[in-house]
Amino acid sequence: MTKCDFVHFEPRSVFWMRGVLHHLIVALKRGGRNDPPYRLCAFPNDVIGRDIALTGTYEGAGIAAIEWLCDEGVIENPAASAFLDIGANIGVYTVSVGARFARVLAFEPHPVIGRVLALNVEINNVSNVDQLHYGLSDKDATAQLWEGDADNFGASSIERGVGGGRHYAIPLRSASTAVREATDLPVALVKMDVEGHEPKVIAGLAGLLAEQHPVVAFEANDPVHNEGLLTQLRRLGYSDFMALDYSPAVPWFWLHVAMRTLFGARTRLRPVSSLEGKRYSMVFAFSHHLGKRFPAFA
Repeated sequence: MTKCDFVHFEPRSVFWMRGVLHHLIVALKRGGRNDPPYRLCAFPNDVIGRDIALTGTYEGAGIAAIEWLCDEGVIENPAASAFLDIGANIGVYTVSVGARFARVLAFEPHPVIGRVLALNVEINNVSNVDQLHYGLSDKDATAQLWEGDADNFGASSIERGVGGGRHYAIPLRSASTAVREATDLPVALVKMDVEGHEPKVIAGLAGLLAEQHPVVAFEANDPVHNEGLLTQLRRLGYSDFMALDYSPAVPWFWLHVAMRTLFGARTRLRPVSSLEGKRYSMVFAFSHHLGKRFPAFA
């Protein structure tokens, strides 16, 4: 007879994460959390997946800002225009705001993340999405896509060719050419989250941006090189910029926690003239034709 000495050990941290936090999330949901009208599949050990588990979505302020810009007519005629989701990741923006547009071009070259994107499009019955399995740049090429750390697959980048992370050979297309081949519709919104490759995407889209002046939304997480993006866009006719600004914003962690616990968090669109030394989750660029609708730019 075999002695049964099997033991499975569960650390205290796992108990808290799996047991206590799970019940806390359920309790908070009963207390008034409103789930979004879409469902998202995500990686559970990823920062995006954890946010989705807690709130049902990711970057809710960015989604709300785009919806508001559509409602205010700043993003012009979306129902007859295209939305370029460049660096679509798992499809948070494609799924959440895509129905407002006639067509969504979702560019995601990561072979694994692209499968999750396709699943999210399918389970939400989004029928106006063209998923494109290549990256955009200033020319046709092949590049190595390096994964970010295990906590954030969304940080995968072709600009970081160092380190021991997993990497994939991916195709890049000249942006304006690829977009014109994919749709005949005018472009109303361009959202970029390409982890440092924004300058080359803007260069590749230069003709389209200068001609059509869609609203451009991008992540500004590099305090050293952010300013160069504004310079590029100004040369293409973009004169006005607004960023998502969170409050309360305090540098000390526990004070930050206390203030948000007591007062919640507010996010506003604020005019910015410089990005030097700053980080913003999303910056919106407008031509003067669109920007003059805001009193700050009139």
